[in-house]
Amino acid sequence: MEPWELARYLGYEAVFVVGPGWLLLRALAPGIRSRAWQIGLGWPLGLTLEILAFSLTAALGVREAFLAYPLVVGLPAAFVIWRRSREGERPAPLFTPAARWTIAALCLLAFAYLGVAYFTTTPLPGTVPDVFYVPDMTFHTAIAASALHGWPPSFLGVSGDSFNYHYFIHLHMAAIAQVTGLHLPLVVFRLYLVPLTALLLLQCALAGRLIGGRPWAGVLTVALFLLVREIDLSVFDNFPFAGNGAIHLWQSPSQLLGMTLFIPTLAVLALLLDPGLAERAAPQIRVSRRELWLVLVLLLIGGGGAKSVILPMLIAGLVVFLFWMRIRDSRFDRTAVTALAICAGLFVVFYFLMYSGGTNGLHISPPATIKQMPALERVHDEWPGGLLADAAFWILAVPAGTIMYFGAPLLGLIWVLRRPRPPLDPAAMLSLSLLLAGVGAFFFLFDEFSEQTYATLFGLIAALPLAARGLLSFADSAVIRPKLGWGRPVSFAVVWLAAAVVLALLADRALGQGHFLRAELLALLPVLAVIGVLAVVAIAGSTRLRPLFATFTVLAVLLTAALDTPLDVIPRTVRSLDAGTPLHTTLPPAGLQRGELAGMEWIRDHLPYDAVLAVSNDRTPKTRFAGPADSDFPAFTEHPTFREGWLFTPRANEIGQVKVGSGHADPLPQRTALERAVFIHGDRRALRTMVDRYGVSFMVVSKKDGPVSPRTYRLGRLVYSTPVLDVIDVRATSSTTGGR
Repeated sequence: MEPWELARYLGYEAVFVVGPGWLLLRALAPGIRSRAWQIGLGWPLGLTLEILAFSLTAALGVREAFLAYPLVVGLPAAFVIWRRSREGERPAPLFTPAARWTIAALCLLAFAYLGVAYFTTTPLPGTVPDVFYVPDMTFHTAIAASALHGWPPSFLGVSGDSFNYHYFIHLHMAAIAQVTGLHLPLVVFRLYLVPLTALLLLQCALAGRLIGGRPWAGVLTVALFLLVREIDLSVFDNFPFAGNGAIHLWQSPSQLLGMTLFIPTLAVLALLLDPGLAERAAPQIRVSRRELWLVLVLLLIGGGGAKSVILPMLIAGLVVFLFWMRIRDSRFDRTAVTALAICAGLFVVFYFLMYSGGTNGLHISPPATIKQMPALERVHDEWPGGLLADAAFWILAVPAGTIMYFGAPLLGLIWVLRRPRPPLDPAAMLSLSLLLAGVGAFFFLFDEFSEQTYATLFGLIAALPLAARGLLSFADSAVIRPKLGWGRPVSFAVVWLAAAVVLALLADRALGQGHFLRAELLALLPVLAVIGVLAVVAIAGSTRLRPLFATFTVLAVLLTAALDTPLDVIPRTVRSLDAGTPLHTTLPPAGLQRGELAGMEWIRDHLPYDAVLAVSNDRTPKTRFAGPADSDFPAFTEHPTFREGWLFTPRANEIGQVKVGSGHADPLPQRTALERAVFIHGDRRALRTMVDRYGVSFMVVSKKDGPVSPRTYRLGRLVYSTPVLDVIDVRATSSTTGGR
């Protein structure tokens, strides 16, 4: 990436996203005087405005008008700000200097994680001789390409197929490429990710400060989100308890955008539902309820298009909140009823405009996520057979899996829910209501690839400020009041980390020797046993020992969970560097090669954007293995293809993506037969069907993926040829012309 490319991107973000959003927020809610809150709320508003403006100009076919969007929004907003401007005393800082520096350090740590775990494994196209990309990333690139060149957005892999998806992030990517001229792979693989990650961590800090009530609650909220996931010391298994956590920063762009809209939505809802919280938030946030409602609606519009689970999660959480308030106060909260109505109305709109009733494979099947935890699946395989034994397994597995998934990040809730004095405020009740909605998805919704945990993560995020508040309360009571000091906890933390890393490496060594069960036992049982002993002493020990052992227990749980991500990333990276092997995945002949990329870029730059490609890259065992999810051609040619990445089609969801991905089911048997007839036999009749019925206009012969019939070349006119790729124009082949 060149410096001038970075400069163009940053200029775009400032002029088309942050600037308009900040100006609009200042115009709508001048009482939001904290600079941090102006960025935390204004930036997501800017994302919403940018996406809506891009959508409107693309749908109307006047894309050049998008260049005027910053002026259309910015000038009226600036005029309103000027007319309403008033001087006043600046509010006190939200965070102490130490807290601010800690948040900045955590942000840098997140960037380092992205660099090691993602950037090194996902090189930019053409920078390495051969790379096999994670299919999700080329899928997202293909959607962004469809929005860049046509409307409405679609998945280019299977031309003409229906498309029901939350594609706002792809519109953001396409808008960047349209204005800056930067190629989509650079935008998708690099540029959009870092600013959104920084925004997300800032929002976590602000939500933690607001709902947690203390500056360091904001810091802890960021740390819990970024560092603390499932309790796991395995090097060999990234997600033994389905807690994929920080991977959402890059593998699911829609989840990342959704989180940057969900957290401010949570904050605004909390201010509306909790008058006491709004009073405590002044003078940083001193706005009318009407102004808050306007901001909320815009955030909900952005969230609804960013991730399909956001509005259902809010609806479910608000329903829980309403019944909770009804039981506690014998009334239904009118503000919650209004918010629920808005969420429900917007969900209906998005349901018909974008989702079209698609469920993406979700169905009810309790205990859902517990059944998908690899560690528990392996134990179940070794468990004795029989009805009673199976019942005993699930009786143990459900609480065990729940604790391993939720126990570390939500540990602080123990001190929030334990005889709360005073009773929980409405903001806390809202957070817990959203958590319950996420827990419901965790236990009852099932998807082959655990996609129900996207909803669970939103509920988890909503509760993190409370968990941070609880941990601070525990620190006050267990460390400060008994005057334990920090020497013993720090010493314990150092020893615990060292011992845990040694256990993890021993477990990994046992796995290398073929002892899978021994590896799992080494990675989990000693740690869990010691944590159990510490907890027992903390609960049942003498009054003098309880604070110290409670502190040790909390540290042991949090530090073990904090080691999860480093152990998943660092040993693998070190091994690759020692062996001199690439950090990225290669799977020749499947994957992208430099010569092939050159051909794809020729297609991108020289063929009409509505040209449909039929590609012969399903011809060898490895390419057949990768084929169902391979979206390289639609992603890097930015053109629709006849049959690529069919794993992402609605029909594949209906059949089951695992079956389709493994090659045991074909969602597109007619297309498969036509494509093979053309490339294996050079069948002219099959080609005519592809041209007349599916709009195929060019055939692409990928030579590295196996030979095709010589007769295939007689079906059209060769317009591009290299040692790895040929392009054949077949537009003259149709039933109306009689073929060539």
